Amino acid sequence: MRLLILFLCLVSFLMGYGQDIDVENDVIEEVVPKILKEKKDKSLTISAFTGKKLPENIEKYNVITVKDYERSSSIDLNLLFHDGLEELTIIGFGVLGEAESIPAGIKSAKSLKKLTFVGQKLKYHPAEIGYLSQLETLDIYGNQWLKKLPKEIGKLKKLKYLRVDSFSLEHIPDEIGELPNLEYLILDPESQSNNLSSLPESIGNLKALKELDVHSYQLSTVPEGISRLTVLKKMNLEGNFIKLPTDFSNLKNLEDLRIYSNELIDIPKGLENLRNLKKLRLVCGSIQGNTLNIGKLPNLQSMSIDIRKDEVLKFNDGISKSLTDLNISGNRLLNIEGLKNFENLTTLGITYAALQQVPQEVFGLKELIRFKMSKTKLTSIPKGLSQNTNLKYIVFTDNKILGKIPKELLKLPNLKSVSLARNGEITNVAEIRKRASFEIYY
Repeated sequence: MRLLILFLCLVSFLMGYGQDIDVENDVIEEVVPKILKEKKDKSLTISAFTGKKLPENIEKYNVITVKDYERSSSIDLNLLFHDGLEELTIIGFGVLGEAESIPAGIKSAKSLKKLTFVGQKLKYHPAEIGYLSQLETLDIYGNQWLKKLPKEIGKLKKLKYLRVDSFSLEHIPDEIGELPNLEYLILDPESQSNNLSSLPESIGNLKALKELDVHSYQLSTVPEGISRLTVLKKMNLEGNFIKLPTDFSNLKNLEDLRIYSNELIDIPKGLENLRNLKKLRLVCGSIQGNTLNIGKLPNLQSMSIDIRKDEVLKFNDGISKSLTDLNISGNRLLNIEGLKNFENLTTLGITYAALQQVPQEVFGLKELIRFKMSKTKLTSIPKGLSQNTNLKYIVFTDNKILGKIPKELLKLPNLKSVSLARNGEITNVAEIRKRASFEIYY
């Protein structure tokens, strides 16, 4: 009997663990399991739409979330700010409400470490944000109205993560360079673009920066200071700039580099020194001499090149032996040279190009598994593909192929599928299907 009673008590305890507690019928719900009541971290979720009153002892909550703020801004946010508050999230900032900024009273939240705004109508930050000396994360996304950050942002010496996702963003203050611990600076990766036309030169002072992400079709200049970001691991620059900093040699910790600008007329020097680089994505207008001189990059695994104005693309000898994934595109591209250098390539894509035939050097890529040539002017399927004995997938869609599928493809021991949708008339599809062990999509 004692064992039965003990078992029932244990079941009752486990059923109660993790359940939410109702503070009062008319008070916001406290999201803290009973077993954690005595721990420091206590969270409170408030719905601005329900109109429920706040708990009187608000200071005991160090993690507060305000949701449905787009429906009403009737909650006085000043009542939430206290010295023990460590995390504050406001979701749906004032779309239908009247609030356009966080109140100046935010300065009383001296222990705040994380501040998050989700919503369209946030227009500005008060200067008092500079009082948040413990802040480590400032996250603003889903916004349409915020045009600039206050210069007081430079006072947040412990800030590690700053994201500003705003369509209207047009200015970053010079004081951004006064953040010695900033590791992540993300300016609008979620939306299509913002209105930034330049970045401050002081950005080069961010000695702890690991990731820089900027997306603005208005971005016409990139500061030389970027070349001083020696611990940077990831950089994504999307804009309309003609040139980049003259030398990238100091960015020796860079692992992921993405550059998008239709107006860019050449790539910077020093790329051959980025020995930790694993991913390279380059969209540009042209490359000087039509040759991509990036030297031997021992860790480069994936590369994507999109050239808008050149007719020829050449890869220099001795390029990375570690490269396994290569994608090339260019509306005017007629010829590609140097593919023989990629002896370990397993995936090759050539798209949106003017090529009329498969480059001869492709047939020497013995490790090739996936080959895609789509939205080009390709007119036939070459017999030479029978030399690529590791091929599993051939995708030749949206071209101008006419005629027959070469019977030599039947010799490929690993081939699983050939995709030929949206081409001209191919006359022997039915015949090859009867004999093939692979699928044909036509």
